[in-house]
Amino acid sequence: MPFSLSSVLTRRTVAVGVSFLALALAGCGSSSNSSSSGLTKSALVSKTTTICKQRSAVITAAATKMLAGGKLPTRAKFGQLAFGTIIPQTSAELGQLSALKPQAGVATSYQRWLAELRAALAKMKQNPVIIQSSASFVTVNHDAKTLGLSSACDVGPSS
Repeated sequence: MPFSLSSVLTRRTVAVGVSFLALALAGCGSSSNSSSSGLTKSALVSKTTTICKQRSAVITAAATKMLAGGKLPTRAKFGQLAFGTIIPQTSAELGQLSALKPQAGVATSYQRWLAELRAALAKMKQNPVIIQSSASFVTVNHDAKTLGLSSACDVGPSS
């Protein structure tokens, strides 16, 4: 079977062209999926809930231990819980949540909720007594529910 130089070059050119096209398409697809679209609402809710559940479990365990025996904590004990557990855990949670990048359709609502969470954290640092009142966190908890987040993402005591 005779091969001409032109047929070999044509096949090689087509093969190289197809390879470059495949690489270009693969590159375009991966960059648009990972950097510009962000997390879907479902993925965002799942990741956010996981982060919130971690914080909630640590705070619940510390509060349960402090309330063992059925007595209300002294002001000093409550301060230890607030500054030793609740505020640091909420701050760490906020850092993790801020790293999540949602899709454009949910980004505005998510950023509003994060801003409310930051404001709530600042209020807790300034006056930790507010931690005892669910009324102090109505807006941030409402925004969490609007996003479809788990009750583990609520701030303050259960209402």
